[in-house]
Order: sequence, then C-alpha cells, then structure tokens
Amino acid sequence: MITSERLAWRAALLLILGYMAYYFCRTNFSVGRPSQLLELAQGGVSHEVATVALGRVATFGVIAGICGKLLAGRVVAKLGGVGAFVLGGLGAALATVAFGFSNSIPLFGVCWGANRIFQAVGWPAAVRIVGSWFPAGSYGKAMGIVSLAWLFGDALSRAIPKTHEPVPLRQLFARPAFLGVCVGAFGFTLVNVTLSEWLPVYFTGIGLSQGSAALASGLYPLMGGVSAVAFGAWGDRIGGHGRQKLLLIGLLLTALSMAGFLLAKTPTIAFVLVAFSGLVAGGPYAYTVGAAALDLVESKQAASVNGIIDGVGYLGAILAGEALARLAVALGWNGAFAALAGVCLLASTLCAILNRQAR
Repeated sequence: MITSERLAWRAALLLILGYMAYYFCRTNFSVGRPSQLLELAQGGVSHEVATVALGRVATFGVIAGICGKLLAGRVVAKLGGVGAFVLGGLGAALATVAFGFSNSIPLFGVCWGANRIFQAVGWPAAVRIVGSWFPAGSYGKAMGIVSLAWLFGDALSRAIPKTHEPVPLRQLFARPAFLGVCVGAFGFTLVNVTLSEWLPVYFTGIGLSQGSAALASGLYPLMGGVSAVAFGAWGDRIGGHGRQKLLLIGLLLTALSMAGFLLAKTPTIAFVLVAFSGLVAGGPYAYTVGAAALDLVESKQAASVNGIIDGVGYLGAILAGEALARLAVALGWNGAFAALAGVCLLASTLCAILNRQAR
C-alpha cells in the first residue's frame, strides 16, 4: 500500500490516463460500425447480412475477452499489477494497428479478438493496483473514480477497513453475495456492451448523421461516469450489504430504462433515455467489475476474483453481438430493448433471492 493516500490519488491519475488509452483502442469498432455497414452495402452486401456479420465479429471479440479475463488473474499474479497493465496496453495497441490493415471480415475478426484478449488484462491489473495503493475504506470511491477511465474515455468499499483471509476461489461460488454480484455483472454487462456497441447504429436508424450518432452515443458513458463516482462514494458509506441493495435497485431501474425505449418516438426522447440508462446502470456496473472483488477477498486475490466476475458478466455480453443483431433485424430495435428489459428483470429477481440468503 502506498504510504501517502495523497500520493496514491496522484498516481491514480496516471492509471486513469493509461486505461483511457485502452479504450481508445476499443471504441473504434462500435463508433465506426455505421461506416462499416455502409462500405459493406457498397460492396453488394445487404444491410441485414452486414449487421449480422459485424455482430458475429463482436461476439467473437467477447468470447476472446472472456478467455482473457479468466487468464488475467494468472498474468497479474506473475507480472504484478503494473507489469500486467503495461503488457495489456501494448498488446491492445499493436492489435489495433493490425486491425487497421485488415481487409476482410475474418481477418478483421482475428485482429479484434487479439485486441480484446489484451484488453482483458488491463482492468484486473487496475483492480490489483488500486487494492495495493488505497486503504480498504476508500476502495469504493477509488474504483469509482478510476472507472472514469473507461466511462469518460469511452465518451471522448468499504467504510470500515477489514482484513480478509485468503479464500479458496471454489468457496466463492457458495457465497450468495458473490453470486449476486455475478448475476448483476451479467445483466449490467449485457446492457453496457449492447449500448456501447450498437447505439451509433440505433441513432443512425432514427435519422441522425453518423457524426451526430457517434456524439449522441457518448451520453451513455458520460452519465455512467457520474454514476460510478456517486455509487462508489455512497457505497463506502453504506457498506457491503447496502451495496447489494443498490445493485438490485440499479437492475430494476435499468429494466425500466430499457422498456422506455419502446416508447421513444423522437431522437430527443432517445437522448434522455440514454442519459438515464447511464445514470442508473453505470455505477452498479462499475462496482460489479471493480470494487466488488475487493469487498469479497484480500487485494492480492482481487485480480483473480475480478476476472471471474467480469468473465461471468461477459457471458451476457456474448448476447450483445450476433444474437442482438439477429434480434434487431428480425424484430426491430423495440424487440431488442424488450429483451434487455426482460433480462434485467430476471436478474433483479435472482439478486433479490440471493440478497435474502446472504442475510
């Protein structure tokens, strides 16, 4: 742990900038997707077939990311937080360069998969770094602020310190609190990846230009950043059990926001719903993939536990690729948003059951 917490906060700024660089190597796919669809259409590929093809690439990337998440704990344990963070960043940068030279969808998919594998190392490494730098009573706030790296980068917890004994990872799956976080991560990751990947396409579909659609889609991570900081600070005050309740409330409100898109008849209403979704989902999502691991185990185990939670969450993100694309093509975006609302409602029910068992 860094001796001076003030020094830790200064160092955290470098961590934020570093992870923002990660996201500059990640958001180019989603922001450029309307252009990619147009180019494929000019090459004779129908919009429906092109949408599904790019959705398949996104799904492949998510699967690669899950593999990376599950291996990240070992990489962090061997190289340390800083070493693993640097390795992931360099690998993502090189994959992005190769990404730009790819001239076919299969090669494009391979490069994107490599990018996501390296990207997967960065966040568990950041969790390990925060756990080493900050006292336990500041974990929620620290992770909430560091989460701005991927929330704001995408757009341009404890109140009392505790010492955890090392926990065999298999025992975590018998803990309702851990399972509740995994369920929440599944729902929030599905929503987060869907909005991050498809909002530019959604907005162009309701009449915005590609440039305006890209800017409008930035509302979600921007408001999500505000939510992450607020959730982290609030969570440090109310403690672990209170955070479980906040996760449940977040899932319910996220389900409401997804259902609201069924009534979005104008771009203005869609803007409001996107901003609201960021506020209600951003903070809980940031907690599930951040400070939650530090709540459950000691900081040295946090990278491995974070990798598991994030990996379970990204099982939901698999659905945000080809499956979501096929659903949007078959039923329109109303069908896609209705499905997201249903998943969030189901996840909230499971979280409520697990919360009762955790008492």
